Amino acid sequence: MGILDHYEALGVSPDAEVTEIRRAYLAAARKHHPDFHASDDDATKEHHVSQMQVLNRAWEVLGNETTRAAFDRTRSWAGPGTGKPIVTEDPEVPPGKGWTPRAGDDRWMNDYQGWANETDDVEPDPVAKPLTGAARTVPIVLLVVAALSGLGGLIYSIRPLVALGAMCVIVAIGMVILMSLVEMARGRSS
Repeated sequence: MGILDHYEALGVSPDAEVTEIRRAYLAAARKHHPDFHASDDDATKEHHVSQMQVLNRAWEVLGNETTRAAFDRTRSWAGPGTGKPIVTEDPEVPPGKGWTPRAGDDRWMNDYQGWANETDDVEPDPVAKPLTGAARTVPIVLLVVAALSGLGGLIYSIRPLVALGAMCVIVAIGMVILMSLVEMARGRSS
């Protein structure tokens, strides 16, 4: 939530010169600076600390031409001296969103064309190109070779064929796992 009107906080008029605003800030700072209230009770200290924060923020905004001009624009939306909170910083606008309402700004309620022009469409995620057909068929071919060699090795009692079948199964499983990890990594990077 924003703070109350900075001009009211410093006790100056909106058409005051920077030197007058600075004098008002220094006078109020001397009155509310926490160092002058070190021996006071906790509630009084806290009151002066919060007042000093309000004064510092008011001077930070009104002591600079650019931030003062921006504040004057937002101030006109809420109306001077209303006591309504005024947002003095622009809110963070998400990427792709063209407009965000500010406190005290109700002019947007009649801006139907602005509503019509704004879209909330999100671009779809790019689809990663899948692995080629050859890379996908190698594990299947290895499983077929494993089945044939393993079966032939068992039928004819040829141990090297059984070992070849077992190695083909291990390599095929390793390739399936590796290809899955590669696909996940590609999907994550895009």
